[in-house]
Amino acid sequence: MAITKLIADSITSGAIASTPAFNASLGSNQTLSFNVTTLVSFNTELYDVGSCYNNTGSTVTLNGISAPAYSFAPNVAGKYSFYGQIYIINTNSGADFIHTASVWKSGTRIYMRDMRYDTDGGTNVSISGTIEMNGTSDYIQFYGQHRNLNSSSSLDLLGNNADGRIYSYFTAHKIIE
Repeated sequence: MAITKLIADSITSGAIASTPAFNASLGSNQTLSFNVTTLVSFNTELYDVGSCYNNTGSTVTLNGISAPAYSFAPNVAGKYSFYGQIYIINTNSGADFIHTASVWKSGTRIYMRDMRYDTDGGTNVSISGTIEMNGTSDYIQFYGQHRNLNSSSSLDLLGNNADGRIYSYFTAHKIIE
């Protein structure tokens, strides 16, 4: 009985919880210039448990931590799981593209995924992983890039649809250790 109460008290108090956590999406289309690594403006918060996600284009202070634009800066040290996806609109028939998604920790790229496409229409690239965060100054951000091997045109990331569909998003939560 004592163990059951200890577990119940830990869950109720938040001692056993996968927080802080957030999920944010791209509220409207965003242009990716040719061969430019671009911070994705995930400005629509679906949830932000712990108030650790900055959904603005400026640096702000969240829970005593300086959080750059569109970053997750958790104030609890530990391991975090993240997932992100960007949906890129390709209107160039027959083009040969390489799309890149990357996650950066405190200004340094730590995860990257390239996908090659040669069709028109929409394509997505996603990335996931785990990362250790110190709870005092670490933050993560999501970047996108595209390269067209046939031309130097810009492409758009697809933002939220008026009917509620979400195409491009970024999410993370603390792993219970």
